[in-house]
Amino acid sequence: MSPRAPEGRAQFTVPRGAAQFDALLPQAYRSFVAAHGYPLLAVPAELHYGFAFLPPLAARQVSTLIADEDRDFAEVRAARRAGQYTWQYVMFAGWNFADGDGWAFGLDPEAAGDGEPVVWVLEGGLVAEEVGTFQQWLAERAADVRSRVDALDADALADAAAWEGDYADGAQDLEGFDG
Repeated sequence: MSPRAPEGRAQFTVPRGAAQFDALLPQAYRSFVAAHGYPLLAVPAELHYGFAFLPPLAARQVSTLIADEDRDFAEVRAARRAGQYTWQYVMFAGWNFADGDGWAFGLDPEAAGDGEPVVWVLEGGLVAEEVGTFQQWLAERAADVRSRVDALDADALADAAAWEGDYADGAQDLEGFDG
């Protein structure tokens, strides 16, 4: 059962087959999340770079947007709602969730036997290419973040740390926020 969405807002349902999702999560990823949670990684605004890991419910919801290239989307949607769909991919991190840009775990269709899930790049909700294991992907992402931060000089890094916001009317604060 899905929570009620306020009128006028999209309502997300949790896909059936959560055990299928869990089976697509490699042990290295499970260990990472146990140690670090679901972090948001961002490099200062001047570099326009950031991505976030998805907690389980969000991962399941966003994964419903991944296209199944072998089947019509309406047919897939109906099968998913009926709980009769075998999930191939689960999105676990991304930089633009609304457009389906990020990374997903999925099995390598050419791997023999019960291979460990690997990381795939998602572009526009479509599986674009295999990246490798979670450990390879994480090492590549960490190196990318380090190189972007290293590209900043000390003054630019200090400016980025002191940045108060990118608002047309000046910095905003939470004073009076009752939400």
